[in-house]
Amino acid sequence: RERRIVIVTTASLPWMTGTAVNPALRAAYLSARGYANVTLMLPWLGAAADQAKLFGPERRFESPGAQAAYVREWCAANAGEAMARAEAAFSIGWYPARYAGGLGSILGVDDITSHIDEAEDDVVILEEPEHINWYRNGPRWTSRFRHVIGVAHTNYEAYTATEPSRDGRTPLDAFAERVFTETVTRAHCDVVIQLSATLRPLPHSRVCNVHGVRERFLAAGDKAVPTGEGRCYFLGKALWAKGYDQLLLLTSGVDLGAASDEAARIDCYGDGADLADIASKAAALGSRLLGAVAVDLA
Repeated sequence: RERRIVIVTTASLPWMTGTAVNPALRAAYLSARGYANVTLMLPWLGAAADQAKLFGPERRFESPGAQAAYVREWCAANAGEAMARAEAAFSIGWYPARYAGGLGSILGVDDITSHIDEAEDDVVILEEPEHINWYRNGPRWTSRFRHVIGVAHTNYEAYTATEPSRDGRTPLDAFAERVFTETVTRAHCDVVIQLSATLRPLPHSRVCNVHGVRERFLAAGDKAVPTGEGRCYFLGKALWAKGYDQLLLLTSGVDLGAASDEAARIDCYGDGADLADIASKAAALGSRLLGAVAVDLA
């Protein structure tokens, strides 16, 4: 418990994306487990337009301190037991960043390590190590820290391969993404944790679902439908890249009989840019087994 841990991620609350939520909870629970020196490094979006795009037009943070207060309030509401413990006082640091609309991602604008005190050079957890290092300059993380752990959240290669028409992408882009990703993860990580075996292997990788499923999701399902009486469901952002195209193909033109159709329906929960298009395609293809796409308010 004497180790000093720095968690570097590519997004921050109130943007409700996995690389904002899970690292914040990780910092809270590591602190609660007795690690006295935990620092959560978050991207600071100083541009008002970037904040409006990701946080909504009604929410604006004038300083990193104001946003840090929001992050702590969110953690207290969602990990109250951990935050209530006296030792759960993790630090929050910031590095300057901008939102790249074409990539749908936040990118740092300088060397992130320059914003981390040298006294913290022990263990660093890079959330999405490929994302952090694609456009980054500065020293290798393994040269600066004693142990570097990467956590791979996203299958960027699959995103690139399944959306060839977006921004004029071609199959060559998927190959280039693989080369760049394997290069930077090999150079910057001692070990990479992959959340699922469905992600393509990365250098020095191990499969371990270190996130699991939040209990409130399970509780919401139990409250909505009694145990044993629920149908299958698909939980994720309403984006084609999440697999909705494959799901539509698998559930289109299938006829199990009137008695079986309702029981076999798949309810989809999630909001996103492709919501209307997915619902329209489902209707056009006659996907009788795919339930109406709904907005997930959990």
